[in-house]
Amino acid sequence: MASDSEILKDEGFETFSTVVANYFEIPVRIVTRDARLDDDLGFDSIALLECVLMLEEVAGHELDLDAIETVRTIGDLFNFFWQFAGETIIANGPPDQI
Repeated sequence: MASDSEILKDEGFETFSTVVANYFEIPVRIVTRDARLDDDLGFDSIALLECVLMLEEVAGHELDLDAIETVRTIGDLFNFFWQFAGETIIANGPPDQI
């Protein structure tokens, strides 16, 4: 049986993937944990930076941009975000402007 924190993280990923899909106007079904940012989603470095800036807005604080260099998949990006924002995305949901 999954722990409460695992369930919360799974719910967080669902919300996270919806926010990313809506912001970049891509189908949410392709925003999976294994989706590669460059090959599968067509993100370049500018799109990744734009995504991080949008996530900072959702989190309500700045994220560590140096750590972004290791991000290759949506799962990596979510784990990066979760490390810094934790439960914020669940508590607040996506902002209205996204």
